[in-house]
Amino acid sequence: MHLKFFSTVALAVVGAAKNVRDVEPCAKVSQLVADANQNKINARVPHDLAHQCLLSMPFDSDRALNFLNQVRKILEFQSTIDILKNPPAGYTMPSTDIIGGINTILAKAKSNGFSSQFDMDLEVNKLIKSAHDGHLAFQLCSQSIFTYGIDLPLVSISTDGLALPQVYTLNDAKLQKTNSKAVSPLASINGTDVATFLESYASGQSLQDRDAQYNRVFPGLARSVTNTPTDANGIWASIGDWTDGAELSLKFANGTEKIVQKTATPSERFFSYENGTHLWNTECVPRDLSTPLSSSSVAEKASEVPGLPSTDWRTSANSIAGYYSNLTDLQDTAVIFLPTFSSSASEVAQIATDFLQNATAAGKKNVLIDVSANPGGYMSIGIDFSRIFFPGATPYTATRFRAHDAAKYLTKAYSRDTSTDSSNVFAYKQMVQPDQKTNFSSWKDLYGPHDILGSSASSLLANFNYTSTSSEVFPINGYGPVPLKPSKSLFPAENIAIITDGDCVSTCAFFVKLMKRRGVRTITFGGRPQKAAMQGVGGVKGGQSLGINYINGYIQQANKLISDSMNSSSPLLTISEWKAFNASSPSTAATLSWSGNLNLRNEYDPEDGETPLQFVYEAAECRLFYTLENYLERETVWQAAAKAMFGGGRCVEGSTKGKGSLDS
Repeated sequence: MHLKFFSTVALAVVGAAKNVRDVEPCAKVSQLVADANQNKINARVPHDLAHQCLLSMPFDSDRALNFLNQVRKILEFQSTIDILKNPPAGYTMPSTDIIGGINTILAKAKSNGFSSQFDMDLEVNKLIKSAHDGHLAFQLCSQSIFTYGIDLPLVSISTDGLALPQVYTLNDAKLQKTNSKAVSPLASINGTDVATFLESYASGQSLQDRDAQYNRVFPGLARSVTNTPTDANGIWASIGDWTDGAELSLKFANGTEKIVQKTATPSERFFSYENGTHLWNTECVPRDLSTPLSSSSVAEKASEVPGLPSTDWRTSANSIAGYYSNLTDLQDTAVIFLPTFSSSASEVAQIATDFLQNATAAGKKNVLIDVSANPGGYMSIGIDFSRIFFPGATPYTATRFRAHDAAKYLTKAYSRDTSTDSSNVFAYKQMVQPDQKTNFSSWKDLYGPHDILGSSASSLLANFNYTSTSSEVFPINGYGPVPLKPSKSLFPAENIAIITDGDCVSTCAFFVKLMKRRGVRTITFGGRPQKAAMQGVGGVKGGQSLGINYINGYIQQANKLISDSMNSSSPLLTISEWKAFNASSPSTAATLSWSGNLNLRNEYDPEDGETPLQFVYEAAECRLFYTLENYLERETVWQAAAKAMFGGGRCVEGSTKGKGSLDS
């Protein structure tokens, strides 16, 4: 859940609730929202009032049991559930038993152990987050009704990028420039050392690295200047949880104290419910929508991005931009700012190619690629982008999906599929092995199964076939109808560096891995206040995020194929196999409204086809802490990175000795 920093003007509405606790909490929220709308201000309500509204939602044991049984079957497709119980050495997060946890929640639901829908959803959400996998995420019906916030952004500031940082309020950090004696760092929150407190809250997030989680606590500029799904003012994901009261007690190093109230804002602008039952019936009971909702998209006109220099090298949605700078240490360096891989693939390819060719003509010697807070996107863009830098290299992709009954019968059901749907991992005729040349001889050749780190898994397969996938819309440089351009590397690997803050997820993580295999180095910023190495990529490194609706779609389509084949002389499945398939597959009829994603496939390195990349620790070659200037001007981050990577500058002491870093 996102935590936003709200303007104080909204708190006037909050105060109106203090003397009216005799009203149904959801009805009172509705009244505050109506008042706010009438006054044309954003509605904010007290944290505890929103909490009471959610707790007043009823609990239906029968619906809950059906829902949890379907969740359990869906989770069988999650590629990491076996390995998470006993993760390999090098994994920095605690082990977790996801299936065991769902069984525990099932038993509690069966005995009516939950007092509200919200209580159950909260337990499910915490269990899912314990996987620390950004691809495994559920949107449960009671969990997105409110977003929670405080009105006090914090920043972690180092004096020079090398000294250990201290935590300040953003306003105090800005005052340091003019009157440093009047500014005091934060010492504790709720009586706990500030760094310990923030690290504890950050640990509830889905990232797979504690430093990357810690960075999400703060409103870094990388999050405020992009058009990515990341919150515009930074994220404090867990401070919105309901377990620690409705306020924060801050104590500063100079002894002063401050109380900060938490608030909540309804996700619906016109929130209007009589009570928790009304809310539950609307949000949690599935409705039959006979007419699908339509959506339209309007192309955005490119405009200057606040906090960044001017440039003509950018896409219409600012999803990639190329910059030159006259700052010291940056004159010889071209900078590519890449906040997302969710964009027009052809536009990204065109801008990247044109900018790099222009950079060589302009005499630039180095390239920095800034992927801070990049949430991922289309895998083909990551592959194509790496091929633009290294056209002579074949990008290696190797994945496995978890072998279990439902996956086995899906693979067998699609064994005669001759469509051109290269996204259907269960159709062996559409898949290709990691060498991008060898096909699979049968569904059994693809499915296996193989015993991999105590988990039953498929054979290794490429993420997809580059030749059949590459097109003008989703180009992969040099594959299919797309010509090789450029035909040779424009910059050597030692003159390319990637900037991250650890929060580099999915396709972003995959792209960084492809580049590192060619010898490109990474430099990461921020993290916990300690002199040690930090991972450049702390986000999920899985091979495929798949929506639950897609799994249901594959199951429905497979059942039709099986049914149609029953009238032939060679049915796809026997009657007993078909029954087993249906018994192991989740029902496509929902008893509670929800959606979600999971990690269908693990990703592997060329030299290790057993250890999923999610469980591999790899430090960046260099680490720096953020300075105040870095928060205020992104260009100074590039300047510091260029000096450290190309200009003989220093890295944080001890940060170059981790696995994969400069001195490892």
